[in-house]
Amino acid sequence: MKDLTKLENAIDALKEALLEVLESSGGSASTQGADEVSLAEAKIDDMTMEELTTLANAVRIPTDSLEEEDLRGLLTTAQKVVADDTVTPRAIKMLALSIGLTPSKDAEETIAEVATYLTTPAEDEVPEKAKKSKKAAATVEDDDDDSVEEVSEEDKLERLNAYNEVADEAIEFDASSSKAVKSAYAKLEKLLKNDDGELIEWGVPYIKDGSGFCCGLELDEVKVKGVSDALGKCLVTDKTFKYDSDTDTFAPYKAAKK
Repeated sequence: MKDLTKLENAIDALKEALLEVLESSGGSASTQGADEVSLAEAKIDDMTMEELTTLANAVRIPTDSLEEEDLRGLLTTAQKVVADDTVTPRAIKMLALSIGLTPSKDAEETIAEVATYLTTPAEDEVPEKAKKSKKAAATVEDDDDDSVEEVSEEDKLERLNAYNEVADEAIEFDASSSKAVKSAYAKLEKLLKNDDGELIEWGVPYIKDGSGFCCGLELDEVKVKGVSDALGKCLVTDKTFKYDSDTDTFAPYKAAKK
């Protein structure tokens, strides 16, 4: 009888211990769920893909077929729109297309429409037209052209080889395989994106992580006697650019003739 009592007491103690563990686990999960980060407060650069997806769902940005850096770029643009910060026309067009809106020729009008979309609570599910793939968002009209630059396999191969010649870490691939070239160039394209997540054309300098980049690599600082401007040389094309801090833009630099 005493043994039976001991066994019952042990079972009761085990039940209480299990209940405490379950309550502790459930309470933690509940706390995390209630403490959701808003778009305005989110530290997007430090988020995991899972966290980015959760945030995107909260503001109704479709995530289908999007890679992590593409989604991070869209959310960064969305955050700037909500905070009324400056965004480039191309970035706002990409975001507008991703949520199913038709970009207006007036960038300010598009920004206003996107801001309304992002700050309006959803009563229903995201409409079908908003479920755009990454491919649809990537075909944003350029300011001066009808579509994003099409890159032939020959050009992709040439650019990959040019990048690998000077990069500390080469992008390995099989040049005889079209599939391998395509996959390798996709990795290179990720390096061609600026801080707004925009894909920059080959040979055009841009700002990334607060520094000047070109063709996927950081510009090499150039010092010219008598020139106070910030100069940087593209390691791939060997072209030198002058940085204008007032407009946050680059321009080709030509040495003065003697």
